[in-house]
Amino acid sequence: MKQDIYQKETDKIIADLEQGELTWLKPWSAANTEGRIIKPLRHNGMPYSGINVLVLWGAAMEGGYIFPFWMTFKQAKEFGAHVRKGERGNLVVYANTITKTEEQDDGSAEERIEHAEEFFAATRADIRSGGNRAYYSGGSDHVQMPHFESFRSPEAYYATLAHELTHWTKHEKRLDREFGRKSWGDEGYAREELVAELGAAFLCADLALTPEPGTDHAAYIQSWLNVLKNDKRAIFSAAAHAQKAADFLHGFQQQPQQQEGVAA
Repeated sequence: MKQDIYQKETDKIIADLEQGELTWLKPWSAANTEGRIIKPLRHNGMPYSGINVLVLWGAAMEGGYIFPFWMTFKQAKEFGAHVRKGERGNLVVYANTITKTEEQDDGSAEERIEHAEEFFAATRADIRSGGNRAYYSGGSDHVQMPHFESFRSPEAYYATLAHELTHWTKHEKRLDREFGRKSWGDEGYAREELVAELGAAFLCADLALTPEPGTDHAAYIQSWLNVLKNDKRAIFSAAAHAQKAADFLHGFQQQPQQQEGVAA
């Protein structure tokens, strides 16, 4: 019987959410990571993307693996390596083209992280400081962030900023991502929040930052569960959109002056 990887991986994530855990943040708390999280790598050093990041992060935690490299049996033989008896492979997914569907304390001792500052500044997004909540406003096309000093840690600030800038990529001038959201908490809203959660996790891995669960993530868990239970491909779609958003933001690092959709 052909294995249904969509259902298998969706069931794993549903099980985590029902325990109040976010699958995409579990690697940072695993004992075998030695405090450093990066994306899973192919035998040639190229990183996996999208849903394969979640699949292989999970497999590494289950197996207690420290090294991030993954390869086929044939590739292992070419390296002169041997697969231990009893070991089993993990399925990865070939990405499909995504088509548009309708839809501190006082902080006085905190220091900004230079490479993260440079990464987010390169997007030239309209990022405003002030207030007590973080959000992306589509109408004015800006990201609102509480002051840096109000976050528990620099990492918490950048993880939140990564989340909101993932939302920023959905604008029609950029990736034109739309899930048919009509009101707060509906299915379209839940799908977009899932994309932003995964996008932030991918970016934090890329930037060697340790994310923290958002204070409001518990409020989203039930809506995410509803989406995942009704659509076994939802997490695959969300991961693909999140990877596309992360890649879009990385694109500013090479050619910031040529990117479209830069806020004035």
